[in-house]
Amino acid sequence: MKKFENIIILAAGRSTRFWPLDDKNMVKFLGKPLLLYQIEKLKPYTKKVLIIVSKKNIDSITKAVSSFQNIHIILQKGDGQASALLSVNDEALGETLVVNNIDVFNEKVIFTQIFKQRDKYELILTAKEMKKYFPGGYLRYKKNQVLELIEKPKPEKRPSNMVSLVVDYFANFSEFIDVLKSLKNPAKDGAFEEGLNIYLKKVKAIFINYQDYWYFLKYPWHVLSLKYFFLSQVKKHVGKNVFLDKTAKIEGDVYLEDGVKIYEHSKIVGPCYIGKNTIVGNYSLIKESMIGENCLIGGYSEVTRSYLGNKVYLHRNYLGDSVIENNVLFGAGAVCANFRFDEKEIHSSVNGDMINCQRNKLGAIIGSNVKIGVNSSLMPGIKIVANSIVMPNSIVLKDIKRSVLK
Repeated sequence: MKKFENIIILAAGRSTRFWPLDDKNMVKFLGKPLLLYQIEKLKPYTKKVLIIVSKKNIDSITKAVSSFQNIHIILQKGDGQASALLSVNDEALGETLVVNNIDVFNEKVIFTQIFKQRDKYELILTAKEMKKYFPGGYLRYKKNQVLELIEKPKPEKRPSNMVSLVVDYFANFSEFIDVLKSLKNPAKDGAFEEGLNIYLKKVKAIFINYQDYWYFLKYPWHVLSLKYFFLSQVKKHVGKNVFLDKTAKIEGDVYLEDGVKIYEHSKIVGPCYIGKNTIVGNYSLIKESMIGENCLIGGYSEVTRSYLGNKVYLHRNYLGDSVIENNVLFGAGAVCANFRFDEKEIHSSVNGDMINCQRNKLGAIIGSNVKIGVNSSLMPGIKIVANSIVMPNSIVLKDIKRSVLK
């Protein structure tokens, strides 16, 4: 197998746009953190993996990757992608591939094309055509020659429809680092793009027109899209010590981990994943959802197209198109509305801006350690900060941003 000398995984982002959820690198899919999936697929293609982390997640990531060999953890110094790469110092010289941990792509397709071209070019970028506006970096190019990377242009001023993925190949990474070192302020927003545009004038550079799947965790509702990607890989499986009542119905591909208990007259419609020791009570319905470990889906509850973390407890509830983190309790009768009566796409406030979620169905997004009181109603797209309480009979019309629990 052909290999790169180094692969750098960027995993130090502040995740402010991912609020109210925690570190996006450690979100679990099919029971495993996203970062581990990325390492497993990338490691065969390189001699050395370098993971750039932050002070906030260095402990959790170091622990998560402890079973892998030739993994180098690097603490980011300063803000932004340029500062992240400068933190590498001399640990990655020569041929280097830089990827973003939160981007999921078909590595075989992209790497095959890079290996075919790497002897001819000093820089190879990867881009995907996006006819609908996406808030990312756009390429200005002539044929396949990259001329400039423009970060988040106004929709009407896009130089093309080609959006840059963070899958960047450098034949000599130290040369690019020298360019970043020459910047006056590598920690400012747009410093990476500034450095890359300087470098583009010095080297032969092309881009790969990538046309396969691309999933990413930019905003918290993107967890639902990535959930579907992982659920598409699920096959029928029944783990050890699983109790499945004879009246319960399983349709399609459903993966039941060890210790799962499914009681009378419940129905599970695949693709679904149910984590270890989770209990599904009488007359419950679970459809196209991913549920973590040690959860209780209490009797008469419905969970549809949703993502639940570990230790989520339901009691006669409805959760549609929702993302629920860990250790969340729903009182009886509480529901997550997921559809506007006017049938328009749902918008959400992110860092003061109203963002179109590009979904006409979106339920609640709830951080860890939250208690939802009985008979509460959460309106479509509502986000709730970790360590908070929603009082009984509440109608939640806007995000809850202040915690009341310690």
